[in-house]
Amino acid sequence: MLPETRLLLRHPFFLQGDVYTLGVPGSELAPLGVKRGWSPDAHERAVAPFALDGELAPNARAEIALVYLPKGNARRDHVLDLASTIAERLVLVGCNDAGIKTARKAVAARATGPVQSEHGNHAQLVATSLSVVEPKLRERRFEVPIAEGAALTLVSLPGVFSEGRLDDATRTLLDVIEWPARGRVLDLGCGAGPIGLSAKRRVPALDVTLVDVDDYAVEATRRGAKVNALDVEVRSSDGYSAVKGERFDVIVTNPPFHRGVGTEYEVTRAFVNEAPAHLRPDGALWLVANAFLPWEEPLRARFATVDVVAQDRRFVVYRATRPRT
Repeated sequence: MLPETRLLLRHPFFLQGDVYTLGVPGSELAPLGVKRGWSPDAHERAVAPFALDGELAPNARAEIALVYLPKGNARRDHVLDLASTIAERLVLVGCNDAGIKTARKAVAARATGPVQSEHGNHAQLVATSLSVVEPKLRERRFEVPIAEGAALTLVSLPGVFSEGRLDDATRTLLDVIEWPARGRVLDLGCGAGPIGLSAKRRVPALDVTLVDVDDYAVEATRRGAKVNALDVEVRSSDGYSAVKGERFDVIVTNPPFHRGVGTEYEVTRAFVNEAPAHLRPDGALWLVANAFLPWEEPLRARFATVDVVAQDRRFVVYRATRPRT
């Protein structure tokens, strides 16, 4: 049970009424006893004990909007805007090391009544009434060179990985990856879509599918595809869940290695372990990761051949072929 949930259970008064949750992890919903909510995360929707609303504009009304603090100020502000249109009363919880102190100031600036707070279990709770702010998805567009004389315009939305710029790991991967002349490509955990959109721009004959667990990333990628007039398929997916039974010539990923402030291993481990089931026999998995992360051994357990294509002090790019079935 998360610290935020333990804190709420110590102070049940704040959840007396009709509660609608925003961004509460699926595994935390049952202990809280709530029955309605929204999550932009396909994994959290999959593990929730009831059907959570998805997409980016939940249409709901309640007495209390319960928000678990999301990562990043831009995402936080957008979720607070959503909350203000759903319920007059806000309850926001977050961990001390995840920005809750700064979030409390943001809430106080838009409060229409007294701000109450509680703390404990390394977390804080903030409750108040909110002024209504109509939610708007504020996008940023930025140019990414992908080859000599060629560039992509990417679209960034609140909280999408590497917001407003191309991250260095993806740049390292794009500098060395070899795209086939034809076939199917899966960009797994696509973020704003720089890898998959780059593949389609550089080799138009490729059939490119991009997936991400985060609805904001899915929407950002769809907008990027439209801006660049690229015919690709973009899906919301908890790992490979949206491509069950499908096989690809190339799977490429710059997987997440943070969840909150901690290091995340399980997502990448699942990406690697399940890759052979989604690759054609002569297919390849390309993976870029921070050099300190231990991915060579898991790759060798699932593939007969693992090549280090590029490596420096910060990043390593792997190409894994001959999947073990």
